[in-house]
Amino acid sequence: MNDEEISQEREILTRKADLVRSRLEATLEQLDHKRHEVMALHAPLEAIAHPPLKAILAGVATLAAGVGFAIYRIARRPARLRRERSRALQRLWQHPERAFRGGGQPSVWQELGRRLLLGGASFLATQLLKHALDLTLPAGQQSPAAAPSPSPST
Repeated sequence: MNDEEISQEREILTRKADLVRSRLEATLEQLDHKRHEVMALHAPLEAIAHPPLKAILAGVATLAAGVGFAIYRIARRPARLRRERSRALQRLWQHPERAFRGGGQPSVWQELGRRLLLGGASFLATQLLKHALDLTLPAGQQSPAAAPSPSPST
């Protein structure tokens, strides 16, 4: 083989390699385009299927704090009970006439606070129930609480 034949073979092989490279590049571009289409279709579904990481971490942190507080309360319970019993014995020793009379009535402020708290809680529960009913009923329908009452016929 002479130099001219070698250069011709080299040129033929180079052309074949360029052709294979261009076909491979076109195939990779098509695959990349398909990947983007598939990802665009699945992105909203993944957002629904996987709740946000911050919400999960907040739930885990809240749960861990609750478990930690419960463990703390369980560990401290015997000491707290001893203190309460000691105080009860001191009260009994100082005021034996109050021993079996019951707890007595709460102060005015305690009763006011209790009533305000119960009123606020019942209002909040009512509003949440109304909102839940509005969400579950179809769009043109009113909730039973918002529907006008029938007038009595005479």
